[in-house]
Amino acid sequence: MPMHVLKMLLLYGIEIYGNTNPSNISLNRLKIFNNKILRILQKRPRRTHIIDLYKSYSALPIDLLHRYLILLFVHKFAHHSNRLPVIFASYFTQNKLIHQHDTRDKCDFHLSTPCTTFGKRSLKYKAATCGTDCLKV
Repeated sequence: MPMHVLKMLLLYGIEIYGNTNPSNISLNRLKIFNNKILRILQKRPRRTHIIDLYKSYSALPIDLLHRYLILLFVHKFAHHSNRLPVIFASYFTQNKLIHQHDTRDKCDFHLSTPCTTFGKRSLKYKAATCGTDCLKV
């Protein structure tokens, strides 16, 4: 199977299944299944380290791939907002628009604290928390 087809299959729906609860049994099964596929494709023994399997395909595990795509979205928002749909034009608010204090976090995204664990898994919250580090690079 061509590499681009494998990447498309893995990326399909990553925002949904990558955003589930980490202790979710279905996500754990998906990770195990993904690792098995990589072992079979590379004809590697069962005891091969998972990191080596991903490195040989220049790929990331599901949780890191999900985080990478969030960071990619934040980067597009911050530096190439014209490449995003218009609906995302005001998706994030920077702290400098909330208050006029000259702080080192003034360029960070304003983070509203969610009341539930479901809110902490939202794209807006995750992007604001991990995207702040991306903007400082």
